[in-house]
Parts: sequence; structure tokens; C-alpha cells
Amino acid sequence: MNQLIIVFLFILTYTTVTIGTAKYFYLLNIKTATNRFLKKKQENLMELHYSFEQIIYFYQLPSNISLIKHATRDQLTLKYDYSNVPFVQLNGIYLQIETGNDPIILAYLPIKNFMLPYLDEKRKDGEISESLITKISIAKLIHEKTLQEIKNEVYNKAKLQSVGVFRYSPTDC
Repeated sequence: MNQLIIVFLFILTYTTVTIGTAKYFYLLNIKTATNRFLKKKQENLMELHYSFEQIIYFYQLPSNISLIKHATRDQLTLKYDYSNVPFVQLNGIYLQIETGNDPIILAYLPIKNFMLPYLDEKRKDGEISESLITKISIAKLIHEKTLQEIKNEVYNKAKLQSVGVFRYSPTDC
């Protein structure tokens, strides 16, 4: 009976440690691989360009929904979308408004859509693998400066006032 308890405790401890450290080692692997490649190419992660075109919006912005319209910059938060099967993997980032109740998800940026032109060139030249492209894209996306730029873009898009430009005016009818 004591052996069964010891085996159970070992399995429980092993599982807890593995799950608890998986994300840390996943991100460490991403940063290490990214730094190694960029150092070899004499590039800087923060100098790699990207665009906001890949962000998927769940609401037409600017919105007339009161919670979105009156949200403050502090209410806009980021939530990482990880899958854990079979290994930890970052799929994308949600941008949401914290309302006190359920958050309102404004936008989502999937990793597969977050492309950098520099990486496209290296892929075309055969200098980089798909898995390394994904790692570098993730490293760029989770960098604090990039996250702040994306957060500002979504917030500014949510706050733009409608300019009232329509194709046809009521007097045209």
C-alpha cells in the first residue's frame, strides 16, 4: 500500500512540474532559436517589420456598443491563446475589454497570420524552416513593444469616430 502511495505521489509531482514548467521552456526555446538565427543574420528582432492587417476583429470598429465605445485604454487587455495538446503552443493573442463581468473579445491575432516580410524573403531563399518562422513570429509578437503597438492599434481603431461619409446621401433619392 505504501508503494502505491509513493508511486502516486511521484506521478503527481512529475505531472505538476511538467505542466508548470512547460510554458517557460517553450518560450525559452522560442527566444533562444530566434536570437541564434537573428544573430547569425546580423538582424535585430525589433527592426523586423509587420503590419496590423492580419488582426481579426469580432466587432465593426468603431462600435456603437456602449461597453466598447466607453472603454478606457486600461480596460483593453491581452490574453494569450495557448493549446496544451500534446505540447504547449501559442496559437494567437486575444485583445479584450475587461468589463467586470465577462470580457468582450474585440480582436484576435493568430500566429499563422502574423507574418513578417523579412521571414518571407528568407523562406523564398530557402534559408529558414517553417518551424523557425513560427518561432521568430511568436518572439516578435510576444515582445512587449509589439504587444503595446498592437494594443494601441486596436484601441485607436475602437475609438475612431464615424466621419459620416456615405456613398449616397438621402437627397440623392
